[in-house]
Amino acid sequence: MNELYALTLKKKSYIKSLGMKYVSVWDHEFRDQIKNDPKLRHFIDSLELVDRLEPRDSFFGGRTNASKLYCKTRDGEKIKYVDFTSLYPWVNKYAKYPVGHPEIVTSDFGDLNDY
Repeated sequence: MNELYALTLKKKSYIKSLGMKYVSVWDHEFRDQIKNDPKLRHFIDSLELVDRLEPRDSFFGGRTNASKLYCKTRDGEKIKYVDFTSLYPWVNKYAKYPVGHPEIVTSDFGDLNDY
């Protein structure tokens, strides 16, 4: 018997020993219930499930909205706008990235430029 199933049976036994009712539904049984019960089907269809994160998506987008649309300056005060978002693709193309497995240094530190 595989380990996960054995743990499931152990939990089932424990819950029943406390005098509680234990209801078990296998995946194929649940899928049959969804097919045969319109209310359950409607409920399942109405759920908004979130997909897993896609790491490649982190290369695109980001916060590009203006967080403050108007700024009243005082006498002699200058305001500036810096666009870091447009710099991101440039850095991805031209900057150096570490490659391979990291080497963890815990003693005898050299100059940081040597790493």
